Amino acid sequence: MGSGNQARTRPQRLPSRSAAAAPWLLDNGYTELPILSDHVVAIESLPAIHKDPFDRLLVAQATVEGITLLTVDSILAEYPGPVRLV
Repeated sequence: MGSGNQARTRPQRLPSRSAAAAPWLLDNGYTELPILSDHVVAIESLPAIHKDPFDRLLVAQATVEGITLLTVDSILAEYPGPVRLV
């Protein structure tokens, strides 16, 4: 029987510099989600809640892809659908 003192590995933390974050994310199983024409077209169906065009694109992208967009932006979180305030 083992001694019960098995070594634990601590999960690596996401680098704080954006240049280092992209390779870290890809190395840790995340995938990139490209912006597709379907995402751009879906922007037209969104209500005019948020004025930032990139944030609106993220909402449209999450809607089309069926994924949840997590945000700290309380205005962005007002969109119906897959947006959750964290």
